[in-house]
Amino acid sequence: MLKGHARTGNAAQCEHWYEQMVAAGVQPNVQTFNTLLDGCASAEDTALMEKWYDKMQAAGITADEKVYNALLKGHARKGSTAECERLYNQMVSSGAHPNAYIFNTILDGCAAAGDTALMEKWFGRMQAAGVAADEVTYNILLKGHARTGNTAQ
Repeated sequence: MLKGHARTGNAAQCEHWYEQMVAAGVQPNVQTFNTLLDGCASAEDTALMEKWYDKMQAAGITADEKVYNALLKGHARKGSTAECERLYNQMVSSGAHPNAYIFNTILDGCAAAGDTALMEKWFGRMQAAGVAADEVTYNILLKGHARTGNTAQ
């Protein structure tokens, strides 16, 4: 239920069901917050997403790669590449390890922003980190260059 309400940006219902869960003695965990964050990211509601992330931190729950990917997805969909960079650095500093999902999300954000130079930079960082590119990675690179009319690349 939380995910459905988060995806539609229904903050009041998210808050209601979250409070119901806590009142029932069910403690939220990283999966609970990942559900909320991913739903908000899908709805492109980064303000609500950040509110839930703050609540997660206040509860003492440590973000994992899935949480960071949800946060990155929300900002990437808006083309907020600077915020993606900040979150990536925060993730690495926390000890979480970037994977193909993380890099693909960032690459997609660069493509959405039309910044193919930055997209290429992130692809280089992906390779330097030893993370193998997959079909999704190459499709994002193709999409990014096609959007900017760089069909030769």
